[in-house]
Amino acid sequence: MPEHAALPTEIKRIGAEIHSSLSSNNPVLERAREWAENKGIDNIDDRDRIICNLAAYNRLLKTTLYELYQIEGPELRAIDDPEKISDRLVEAREVTGDKAFERFVLDDVGDAVHPNVYEPLNELRHRLVDADEPTEDIGRIFERLVPSASRRKLGQFRTPEYIAETMARWAICSGSDSVLDPGMGAGALTSAAYKAKQRAVGGQCVDEMHGIDLSQLSVVMAATALKIVNGGGTPQFKRADFLDTVAEGETSRLLQSENGGLVNMPTVDVVICNPPFSRHQEMSKKDKERVNDIASANAAMDFDLRSPMYLYFIVHAAQFLDDGGRMAVITPSEWLETDYGEKLREFLLNQFAVRGVVVYDPETKVFDGAKTTGCISFLEKRDGGAGDCATTFLQLNQWPGVDAVLDAVEGDSAVGKASFGYLNRLPQTELLPQDWTNYLDPESVDELPELTPFHEVAEIKRGIATGANDFFCLSDEEVRERGISEEYIVKLIRRTNGLAYELRDADWEEWRESGDEVWLLYCYNDKNELVERHDIDDPAVEEYISEGEADGANVGYLVEKRNPWYRVEKRTPPPIFVTYMSKSGFRFIKNEAGAVSLNNLHNVSFPDKDYSDRDIKALLAYLNSNIVNQIIERSGREYAGGLHKIEPGELKHIPVIDPEKMQDDDVITLSRYFDDIADVARTGEVPLQEAMAELDEKIADILNIDR
Repeated sequence: MPEHAALPTEIKRIGAEIHSSLSSNNPVLERAREWAENKGIDNIDDRDRIICNLAAYNRLLKTTLYELYQIEGPELRAIDDPEKISDRLVEAREVTGDKAFERFVLDDVGDAVHPNVYEPLNELRHRLVDADEPTEDIGRIFERLVPSASRRKLGQFRTPEYIAETMARWAICSGSDSVLDPGMGAGALTSAAYKAKQRAVGGQCVDEMHGIDLSQLSVVMAATALKIVNGGGTPQFKRADFLDTVAEGETSRLLQSENGGLVNMPTVDVVICNPPFSRHQEMSKKDKERVNDIASANAAMDFDLRSPMYLYFIVHAAQFLDDGGRMAVITPSEWLETDYGEKLREFLLNQFAVRGVVVYDPETKVFDGAKTTGCISFLEKRDGGAGDCATTFLQLNQWPGVDAVLDAVEGDSAVGKASFGYLNRLPQTELLPQDWTNYLDPESVDELPELTPFHEVAEIKRGIATGANDFFCLSDEEVRERGISEEYIVKLIRRTNGLAYELRDADWEEWRESGDEVWLLYCYNDKNELVERHDIDDPAVEEYISEGEADGANVGYLVEKRNPWYRVEKRTPPPIFVTYMSKSGFRFIKNEAGAVSLNNLHNVSFPDKDYSDRDIKALLAYLNSNIVNQIIERSGREYAGGLHKIEPGELKHIPVIDPEKMQDDDVITLSRYFDDIADVARTGEVPLQEAMAELDEKIADILNIDR
């Protein structure tokens, strides 16, 4: 049996024996289920088996750690009697001071079987100790035991060894550097940092390694991994919520937990971190508000409640770095461009010299099971600003090796295109908190003087979210049968199937005749003011609303927040609709039918512009070009199967033309190109690809883009 397969197989075998020894109503197992639920292991058919497997794994790691400490000195007694294992592990906590030996619920689960059951597993312990990359093996075994769905829920993804080495070698400057790893996981970054300390000048000691994690099992994994790396001493690892920590000597700006129980941690020379990738949707409202308040108080600035957990980790970690200390952190790349990320970008510019930002090409996946683009940030704490720092932006399409990445970050590589990607470098004093993905694009048109951010010429919103589409969306037949007056309905585009670049009256009429839902109940008057219930003068509308209440249409997350419940969002038919999810390219659709949309389309309007129909067509030609579509795909988010998504907050930063500032001839030309591609898309007289290629060439010519 291969080395990497033997341990998980034996762990699962022993886990099965533990499972068969415990009744389903055993109090120990019930406590373990609570523990598992907090670790994301919930609603899983095999939850109890997973718990028992982890209990066996915990026993393997702790006995391995015990053996490694025993080799160091005579303080620990040999485990002659298997029945004394639990007692010896308790003694080890007292003798070594290592919190990895602290007893927790998995120890109780593991005691459900006779210690002799573990003997075959103990005989395989050497395979873990003698492994070439023990930290990788410890992490991989954990991933074999815990379903990916649970790890995704908590945003837990193991750092690949080569990424960990890159981060550690940059962050560690001296063998004596003290290190903090918040959110240790299996200890990949901690071990990589200690290896870097061993290679650096100056003495090193495991006592200088600090770490924290919510999971006691993570403390056990990280401590064992570090000890296998051959460090003398005891690491300063502890189980706690990192956001309930405060730097020693600092006064917390906020009561960070309900009982006021704070965990003091020393300041360090290095923070190295793979924080949880959890999205804000995975947190309860109470938890989101708590962590947001903590970060906002520490940074003295307000953060968006939609921020992911990793943003709060970065902000909170800054207080633990001494001036001149280094932080290397790996996260998803969304913060480089999103609205919530703008506050983080501002925070970093104020607190750090941003030495480097390295981003993988979206097609290259850094983490197994994580649908995200990886980003490594190299940050140096600078109280008072960046000084003369130059920031390197590196877009990778393939991994060039640790040395090549470090050379780029340190400023030793030439700017421009390379075989592995694109490198840009500029003074940090020139960076703005706005979208940083612009600095990663070798062919970016964002800096052209002819272009302006979309939000400066347009208002971009989601379509209408009704909360009860079955009630609010009506077919023409339903409207006629009920006798609902057109005073209380508006034209609706329900779908974009068959549409290319225009919604014409004829399209809407075709849907109407085919029985589609083409009307939206819209109780506003001609001044776009809400019609109150007592002022509704159409009995058919009053009757329909009453029927909706009887059928429960007024019950739901969105409708219950509205007063009155039948009041949908106020919208004027926008000039342009935008598809917000695409595999083959986003489309900007001219709304000639005067319809409103649901939230399956974004709406673009121009409240501060007096654009003519020709101006709008010229803008549409630009927006529908392949040039712009590539920018949107970089600015949005990518999901499995090549599906791209763009949100209004991301769309508003897209660089666009302003027809009012263009030469009339160019506006006329682009408007004609839009007419051409709209007609070609409908008739198919010539391949659309050819027409789009001509449009791209024309836009490149107008904007002087070298394609």
